[in-house]
Amino acid sequence: MEAIQKQLGKATSDLQAQQQVISNSEEFVKHVFSSHITAIYNLPQIPTNQYKILPRLASSGNSVLLLILPSAPIPGTLQIQYSVLIEPPNSFTTLHNLLIFFWGDPPETLKQKQISISYFPDSKDKDLIHSLSEHDGRIFADGEPLPKFNQPDPDFKGDKWIPAAAPKR
Repeated sequence: MEAIQKQLGKATSDLQAQQQVISNSEEFVKHVFSSHITAIYNLPQIPTNQYKILPRLASSGNSVLLLILPSAPIPGTLQIQYSVLIEPPNSFTTLHNLLIFFWGDPPETLKQKQISISYFPDSKDKDLIHSLSEHDGRIFADGEPLPKFNQPDPDFKGDKWIPAAAPKR
């Protein structure tokens, strides 16, 4: 009888431990998913210092959308949806909270429909970009020049956001 009571006590203890793990797992999942961000952009309705569109060169290449997001995404968690189309991961990149989206159509089409962007934010990335501007055909992020994404740019020497490559030895 004593052996059965010990087994029952151990089984009860194991069950309580399992319930605690399940409860902690549920809380962990709730915490993770509660941080998920979904932002919907209608470009003509947001301030122009929050986005820039670089046109395609001639009839080839891509238009480039530069869009400031509220926070930096964790790599691999970003998803872009234009109208009903989910964009492939190789069509965009990020630089902290700056989305750089390569679009195969003319830039005017980006302004015709909403763009939905969802991701999990990287709370450790505090080096955020707040404003975009354009001077002499170059886009600047918080006053720092960015490379010309749709053409060769031998004049770009790096900046705060994209350091210059070290010379080859």
